[in-house]
Amino acid sequence: MRKQVKQTLALLFGILSISLNLFASADGRCVVTNCGFQIIGCGIEKECRQWLRCVQNCNDDAMKCPSVCGFYYQSKKINKVSQCVFKNHCTSLAFEEFPPFETNKQKWESMTNTEGTYWFAASHGGPHIFDYGCQKFQFLTASHKAVQVEYSVPLTLNNETRIKQSIGIFSSNSDSSTKVEYDNFTGYHEKWYVSQKTKNTITADVCFAGKKYCHRYGTIILSRISLKELPFAELTSLQSSLMENQTLSLNQMQRSKVAGCTN
Repeated sequence: MRKQVKQTLALLFGILSISLNLFASADGRCVVTNCGFQIIGCGIEKECRQWLRCVQNCNDDAMKCPSVCGFYYQSKKINKVSQCVFKNHCTSLAFEEFPPFETNKQKWESMTNTEGTYWFAASHGGPHIFDYGCQKFQFLTASHKAVQVEYSVPLTLNNETRIKQSIGIFSSNSDSSTKVEYDNFTGYHEKWYVSQKTKNTITADVCFAGKKYCHRYGTIILSRISLKELPFAELTSLQSSLMENQTLSLNQMQRSKVAGCTN
């Protein structure tokens, strides 16, 4: 048991040290002092230990890799460690390496009236984007203020594939953007600025909320069907909107798998 705890503490300090790009003030002493019980609990659970090792192996990738680890490995003990760290202000989310999201557009499309199944079809912004194939957004209960979404994606680590799921709440902000919160991402939420909705697609600029402003994540397209299957008129409208609002062509977008998925 003692050896396991020591290994866990070493892993945690490793996580803190490699995550300085993502966490502005990671205080290892604060974590150990305030969250020691949670750390020990993590150390005696296989899923939690694997999560720590996974993040430790992310090296210089402070965004995409830790997100994959956190989504692939899930347990109550992992949640307790994360919640304790944020609750005691042992670390704070900071995304200074990403520029603030800026726009002159005043009005955005609402997401709260969205229903049905959409897939993460394309993205633009950089290697940090969670652009894995078969990301499914099932929009469920809708109202004028918010809509509940069941999100799922197959992820493979160490030759084992898991269908990972999360519940998201998409709610309207006063500036007509959409606030997006997921039940298993402690201390993190996004804003979606939806520039266009067609019969089959949703185009949005996404940013993650920091202390002072919202940091640009990238541009994404959700679609009910493969983009190559869009009717000509709808495809033309999508391309025109991308050029007008994001100064992008569809060819600049990174495509993601939306067909033949198991989730």
